[in-house]
Amino acid sequence: MRLPEVRPLKLTGFSPLLGVSLAFATAGGVQACAMGSDDTSTSGSGGSGGTGGTRGSGGSIGFGGTGGSAGAAGASGAGGAGGSNEVGPCENTAAVLAEHGITEASPIVSKQKNLVASAGVENAEALVDGEYRTSQPALFGNLEAGPEWVAIDVGVGPSRLALLWTDTGSSEYTSLSGGAPQGYRIETSPDSSDGEDGEWVPALEVTDNTVRNRAHSFGFDAMRWVRFTATASSEGRTVKLIELELHDISTATGDRPQDGWLFFGDSIHQAAMNRTSSAESFASLVTAQHPAFETVMLNASIGGEHLSDAIARLDELLALNPDIEHVAIAYGTNDSWSNKDPEEIGFRDELVEVVETILDAGHTPVIAHIPYALVAHDTLPEFNSVIDDVALEYGLPCGPDLYSHFLEHPEELGSDGVHPNSRGNASIQRLWASAAAPLYLDQ
Repeated sequence: MRLPEVRPLKLTGFSPLLGVSLAFATAGGVQACAMGSDDTSTSGSGGSGGTGGTRGSGGSIGFGGTGGSAGAAGASGAGGAGGSNEVGPCENTAAVLAEHGITEASPIVSKQKNLVASAGVENAEALVDGEYRTSQPALFGNLEAGPEWVAIDVGVGPSRLALLWTDTGSSEYTSLSGGAPQGYRIETSPDSSDGEDGEWVPALEVTDNTVRNRAHSFGFDAMRWVRFTATASSEGRTVKLIELELHDISTATGDRPQDGWLFFGDSIHQAAMNRTSSAESFASLVTAQHPAFETVMLNASIGGEHLSDAIARLDELLALNPDIEHVAIAYGTNDSWSNKDPEEIGFRDELVEVVETILDAGHTPVIAHIPYALVAHDTLPEFNSVIDDVALEYGLPCGPDLYSHFLEHPEELGSDGVHPNSRGNASIQRLWASAAAPLYLDQ
């Protein structure tokens, strides 16, 4: 049953910092992070600090020991090289790769193909140039005067395609302010000569879209053309799209691309995982490492969210995106704010609910470590230890270790000490690509 019409919940939320929403993640290094064990000094009054904890397998940082119990406390001991790990580093074992390895390519077949458009569409050629440039979108004109369309001559060969469209925005997933269409339809033709004549077969129609990027799979056997028609815009806005990607998924098991990634997080990933540069995006970086694969990449992040918000919209998110295999989970910065205890707030139970919901729907969850932050996040190693534990328990592929990266590169955090700056955002794309790389079994 096709469920593209389900309307997702509109959720809002703000971090305690400037009303700005936050996110979480883990980066390309797949080691686990854990707190260092403290040694306690037994010296007397004014005792010196204890020695730092010893590095555990995959640990990231230790904490200094406490001062002596008798008299005034001594200075805290120097930080250890890393604490011991109870869970151990994440590992893409043979069993994980056997279940979650990516072997089916979904090559783009629309790039630089012949494209024609209705009279009201401007800059239509931008939709098949392979570039995600927000400054040069295709404009679909005044839809109040009638629908506007573009048609791509794919050619014969593929029996099934996936179409990905992306608007120009960088706002939250449920905002159409970047020019996403509210209504559209996709059709195919076996015999058109100009994108308008000939027989046209409906593939699907969406009348109540509420999100800013989507992908759809549909049959293409014995067809040649694909036509995308914008039928309605939001609040009188012009529909503005920066790319229409068509992927050949003829060999895909289960009729959907195996190489599809949906990034699902809060403000850190809302900002970081947009495809605004084809040279630096997760998708292009994966292709650079594995040329046979061209990823279907979507960003469904909403700033300010906690895991409880993720749970509230997860069913509808999956219904909107039935054709995406991997769900990249990137939460925890807001949950852990002000040095919360993961056990006290039920972080593990909520994370397990998210993971099990995704698995039950037939998708693959991949969890990122929460990024290191300079303020209000001293308990992040404890939260990341929970993430490691859940990933190990459910046999999940390793996500990126964003904590270690930003711990080592605090200069990539913005002025608030929590949100990455532009360099940090680029690093998150790179780290996700590095974490995903072992799953691509093309050698």
